[in-house]
Amino acid sequence: MTTTLADLMLDTTRFQEQVEEVARLLAERFPEGLPNGVEGQFLGRIDHLLSEPANVVFGKGVTTPLADGTQKIVYTVSLNLDFEPLFAAARAGNFDAPHGASLNG
Repeated sequence: MTTTLADLMLDTTRFQEQVEEVARLLAERFPEGLPNGVEGQFLGRIDHLLSEPANVVFGKGVTTPLADGTQKIVYTVSLNLDFEPLFAAARAGNFDAPHGASLNG
């Protein structure tokens, strides 16, 4: 029986870019800060979406054999399209959340 060691890594570059993009959009739209109540509701909606495992997308793993005999496996991570309505709300400054949950405070 042979044992193969593997290093499993998550590449969160795309995930981070998506989060930074929505933060940038909000900062541009509301340079003085988010209106009362909107920040908590918006973050709550993001938290709700992240609590559903299907909303975080794992890309195909890429395996690379290393010189020491171990395998390096890298999976990419990003947000799925269920987040797009929130990104659109940030772009427009219209905080009516999907599924009827208002973000207008």
